[in-house]
Amino acid sequence: MEAECGTDRLVEVSQSIDADIYVNVQGDEPLIQESTIDKLVQAKIDNPGKVVCAMTSLDSSPDCVKVLVSGDSSTLSRKLYKQVGIYAFNKADLQEFERLGEGRESIEMTKFSSNRLLFVEVDDTQAVDRLEDIEKVERILWQKRM
Repeated sequence: MEAECGTDRLVEVSQSIDADIYVNVQGDEPLIQESTIDKLVQAKIDNPGKVVCAMTSLDSSPDCVKVLVSGDSSTLSRKLYKQVGIYAFNKADLQEFERLGEGRESIEMTKFSSNRLLFVEVDDTQAVDRLEDIEKVERILWQKRM
């Protein structure tokens, strides 16, 4: 099988390396913080039956995948979030991912039913979706060096 996405590659890894939790950080998220990974791992430990996905407050960019999370059904207002390219799985999740085949809209997590997904709010990140985003990331990295 040729890996078409990061989660496909993680499926391959899980077949040769045994672990309790596998974390997939997408390549377009070069500035993910250790605390974000820790938060997702803890959410996976606390919710082993869920596929854990990171999200931050809404970005108006057309390149980011938006997530609508409804809380208490009596609440009339809803806040929009954007998906961040970092996910936490266990081996059973990855086996299911492989078995499910193609997702919708080329968004990996659409393979899972919505009740299997747990979105965890994390600090905002700077994804690289367009050429101009590279300059933003370079500026941030340069500022961190100073």
